[in-house]
Amino acid sequence: MANDDHIAQLEKGVAAWNAWRAEADLLRPDLSDAYLSGVNLRGASLSRAILRCEPQRRVPQQGGPQQGGPQRVAPQRGEAKQSLQLASQFLQAA
Repeated sequence: MANDDHIAQLEKGVAAWNAWRAEADLLRPDLSDAYLSGVNLRGASLSRAILRCEPQRRVPQQGGPQQGGPQRVAPQRGEAKQSLQLASQFLQAA
């Protein structure tokens, strides 16, 4: 599971994240299993960050299928891992 403090830093934006990373140079941020879909990571320093994803399963939301509502489908392990790898490669190339 991702470290809540690390996620909170990332939610402050890329500039704040990079400043925090510069101060905590030896820290290895743990973003494992964090749902980062739609988060703009362009320019974020993700070197040495832990980005692994564990297998996910369908998670019913309030008003889910048993009540006739939609069901959120969490990314599968390969999809999430591939997305994070592509995002990391993109950021390193930028």
